[in-house]
Amino acid sequence: SQSSHLEGLTTLQEDRKTFVETVTRRISEYTMMDDVFMTAVLDDNIPATQAILRVVLGKPDLQVLSQAVQERFQNLSGHSTVFDVYATDSEGAYYDIEIQNAASGASPRRARYHSAMIDSHELKEGVEFDRLNESYVIFITRDDVLGKNLPLYHIERVITESNETFSDGAHIVYVNGSYPGDNTALGLLIKDLTTPDPATMHFKELAEKAGRLKNAKVGVPAMSQFWEDVYQDAHAKGLALGIQEGVQQGLEQGLEQGLEQGIQEGILQGSVSAYAHSALSLVENLHIDMEAAIQALDIPEDLKESVITTTKIAAEK
Repeated sequence: SQSSHLEGLTTLQEDRKTFVETVTRRISEYTMMDDVFMTAVLDDNIPATQAILRVVLGKPDLQVLSQAVQERFQNLSGHSTVFDVYATDSEGAYYDIEIQNAASGASPRRARYHSAMIDSHELKEGVEFDRLNESYVIFITRDDVLGKNLPLYHIERVITESNETFSDGAHIVYVNGSYPGDNTALGLLIKDLTTPDPATMHFKELAEKAGRLKNAKVGVPAMSQFWEDVYQDAHAKGLALGIQEGVQQGLEQGLEQGLEQGIQEGILQGSVSAYAHSALSLVENLHIDMEAAIQALDIPEDLKESVITTTKIAAEK
């Protein structure tokens, strides 16, 4: 009804207001190790992404040509994922940069999956496997996830019997954000990533944007608008995917139950799926919990229970 719809919009506006207040309260505490802040600093900031990659990979001449933040890689037959920063360079290599404050978010198998997602996304149908470009999955972690007290870890496949590199072009790198910074380029970068004060940063590519975002008059509106855009994009993508699934379900059920009844069932299931995908997208992109995501969507009462059940099932996959 129009009344319930207006109530839903009011709730959504209140949730957004609360979110902006949270950003305002925390903005002075943010460091580059907070993925919300890191993503905002790197958004539309190729020089900063390029500076990080040059230091981490030891390639001072690396040239980043393009990048996107919060890039969603859709897997229609399995687990989809969102890359914090996805970039390409002048040599055609691909880079996924992930900020992780929890060790569970930077597990070796997650790194493996991200690497596989890059390959499946970039290798077009009909293209030879040997045409795959180099790929780099880079985890910048708050703690020493691999536990060897090193600032940097390079993971490469090797031929066990000969201890030679198996040159498949896939590379995984871990940056240990807890390593005490020294005066090397990597040490200074780690200091910059872990300080809340842009005035003490050494890399101007990071310091300039971080300083603007820390400014109460400039930064809070900018970050609020940034995450508002992410919210709208996440909801739109989730809605489109849910409708697509609903249409497919409707056609399948139409063949089994009679076309009209099947399509009606498909529309209903499509609505549930759309809301569920939207909720999951908001969790992944805005880093809020599922309950907050459910509350932020204008879900009709007769669908809410089904949506909650569907999101729980999908989140466990």
